[in-house]
Amino acid sequence: MTETTGMENIRATSRTTPSRDRNDAALLNILRKLHALGVAEKYGDGNFRCILVGEPSSGKTSIVEAISGISFPRCDHEGVVTEIRMINGLPGSTFAGHVTTTVSHSDAKQVSAPEDIASAIHERRKDLARCESEDEGVLVEITSPEFPDLIIVDVPGLDEEFLDVIEESDSPLGKLDFVFLVVLPLSQVLFRGSLALNRIQKIDPTGKFTIGVLTKPDLLDDSVGMTISSASLLADACSLGSVMMLGRSQKDLDEGVRIDEAKDKEIAFFKAHPELSAVTDGRVGAKGLLALLARFAHLRRERMLPKLKEETRKSISSTSTKLAALGPEPGSNVDEKRAFLAKVWHGISEILSDGAMGRYSPPVFKNPELLLCARANALAEDFKAAVNATKPNFRSAEYVDDLLASGNKFSGSQLPGFVNKPLFDYRVARFVEQWKESAAIFSESIHGLVVAVARALLQELGSKVPKLVDHVLSILDDVARHLAEEGRERIVMSFKTEMQPFSSNFLFREMVERITCEKNSGKNLEMEISDFISKALDEVRDGVIHNIIKFAGSYGNYPFTHHAAHLSTSITASFETSAKENIIRTILDRLPFSSSGSCIGIKSAQAEADYLASMLEAYWHFSSTRLVDNVIGHVIKCVVQGFPTQLDLKVQALLSDHSAVLSMAEDSTREFLQDKIKGLCAVSEELAAL
Repeated sequence: MTETTGMENIRATSRTTPSRDRNDAALLNILRKLHALGVAEKYGDGNFRCILVGEPSSGKTSIVEAISGISFPRCDHEGVVTEIRMINGLPGSTFAGHVTTTVSHSDAKQVSAPEDIASAIHERRKDLARCESEDEGVLVEITSPEFPDLIIVDVPGLDEEFLDVIEESDSPLGKLDFVFLVVLPLSQVLFRGSLALNRIQKIDPTGKFTIGVLTKPDLLDDSVGMTISSASLLADACSLGSVMMLGRSQKDLDEGVRIDEAKDKEIAFFKAHPELSAVTDGRVGAKGLLALLARFAHLRRERMLPKLKEETRKSISSTSTKLAALGPEPGSNVDEKRAFLAKVWHGISEILSDGAMGRYSPPVFKNPELLLCARANALAEDFKAAVNATKPNFRSAEYVDDLLASGNKFSGSQLPGFVNKPLFDYRVARFVEQWKESAAIFSESIHGLVVAVARALLQELGSKVPKLVDHVLSILDDVARHLAEEGRERIVMSFKTEMQPFSSNFLFREMVERITCEKNSGKNLEMEISDFISKALDEVRDGVIHNIIKFAGSYGNYPFTHHAAHLSTSITASFETSAKENIIRTILDRLPFSSSGSCIGIKSAQAEADYLASMLEAYWHFSSTRLVDNVIGHVIKCVVQGFPTQLDLKVQALLSDHSAVLSMAEDSTREFLQDKIKGLCAVSEELAAL
């Protein structure tokens, strides 16, 4: 037997397959219209998928061949899911097809002849098997006027992962998006049962979405004819019904039996065995299967129609509400249009200004994203924390040791109040450099915040004037960036100021002394020295008296001894409190202290480094506090508070331009909503007619 051309097979098959129900075609057309209007998109293309499930060599491929009239490869062992989309083409159109992958749609192969489909599928399956892609499958799309509109998904063997995905589907129509075609060789049903049917019953226990396809009836022995009635057990598992198909067997393929010849053979077989066709109520072959699918489509349409009607009604209502929210249409002449735009903009500008100043009384500020002042203050706190994070541990031994080690590298003239002015200046410069990066980040963050808040406010309040909103959105960044540049110029001046030491500042010098006292645990250094001198004088006094008495005793002369005792009393009297205080004061006056408490003249290098650390700590406190306040003040004042005013000036300039006003007053949103309502109302009438 010789194989006819692919198109001859397709035409022969099409004469035995019914076309799609007119109501189904109308429903799909309505869905396409609703999708174009942005409605009911969750229902996808409106088609359901036939999930072809069966054990290897159960006859699945012969079912697809019987419906399409095209030869398909028998490659269950390759483990690749194949989705076949048959599309009913326009009358007079030619066959067209392409084969690609279901996820990436890579390497699509165009096919112009039906007989080339099998090799293209086989090639793509082998590619996927080699790359071990778990999510990919083969997608076959074929179009011809002779095809029914149908999607068949051929599941290799019992692909548990694929079936799990279907079981967990959250489609708005539930399992009505799928119908299971469980392929059952008749001998399995009669003798051992079917693993495929058992698996599908877990997904569809009531059988409402399952069609049984009984295959290979020609392999039954005549001696089991009396047991055919046991196939009625399928009635519970396949509530939609069952169909029996002969199809092309492997033997037919080996003998070169054509698809159209196999169909004729099938018709003759069931005529010769009427008892078999009775098992499925006379439903045999591709025609019987398509009749069951038409029944399922009808049930699905009945379920879908009320949902689509409700979706359409809700969309008409919500669209009408949006249209009403636009208010009256702008005036007819330029002045009326300008007045309308100016009124809307004034409201937006006022709210933007309130947000910048922290006045949150308008209801729109229930949206926390619009709280400009509060969000700017939060960024200011972040900047302050970033600066504080750079503070060294001035009072640690390591920091003082570092200053001590660095002291020899810097030399130069010393000003009053400075132990090592070059080192001091160098460390101050390092402080300031560390703060510059944080200041730049803060400034840029405020710039981005202002633009983001203004954009959100325009989108929330500008629905009445979309063209005006578009114009304003285009200038937001420029306005904010110009203000940010102005703020940055002031910040640069603040940094220059902090680079200039202010040692003559009374508050600075007072803080240096306070820090010095704190570092000495709150004790006055002069008091510590006084205590030390007092104890030393007491030791001197006791030593003198002891030596005099010892010397007198060595002579044994009573008058001299008595005189020594009298002398000891005189010595003790000379060390009385007032006398000792005078001695201590005289000694302290000769020590290198100045009346101001400065450490100038301290001979200890360690003491100099410790005092320099106190000066740097005081300077860091004054300088960082002042700089943070200045930077925050410049940025908030220039960018946040200045933004509404500068933006308003730009918009007012736009509103003074006649051509800009005419352009911004074009009400495309209003026209869009009006057209959408008209389209939805027309669709509603079509749905009512189904």
